[in-house]
Amino acid sequence: MAALGDAIANLTQVFEAGKPKEEHALGETMVEEFHDQATGRLDSDAVARGLGISVSGLAKAVGLTPSALSKRPHAKAAQDALREIEFTVAALRRLLGSDARVRAWLNAPHPDLGGDAPLALLTKGSAKDLADYVRGALSGQPT
Repeated sequence: MAALGDAIANLTQVFEAGKPKEEHALGETMVEEFHDQATGRLDSDAVARGLGISVSGLAKAVGLTPSALSKRPHAKAAQDALREIEFTVAALRRLLGSDARVRAWLNAPHPDLGGDAPLALLTKGSAKDLADYVRGALSGQPT
């Protein structure tokens, strides 16, 4: 657990050292392909596709039933949770450098999660659980 946190902290320091201050804005927490082009709202279909999970697998994490989320992929009630997922993916992209690495990290078993993959925090828990785990790792806090 400490090794993972140390590795992420080191990556963060290296990444931040070479980055101009003006880049520390909205662009670093936005995942454009997660948004509906017409409304600008986060789209649960696009988020699920980006994570490689089903909409029904995403539903619990955003606090809606699978049928409600399927019928209304841009539901206002899901936006806060979808923003937590967007933060997570954007932060991991910055640190890991590619979507393939993000997916690998999200799906790899982690000892500090009892052998579960971080994505299990989302599918078994909530979007906030996953985002808080990543925030803790980024800040060097133990999970």
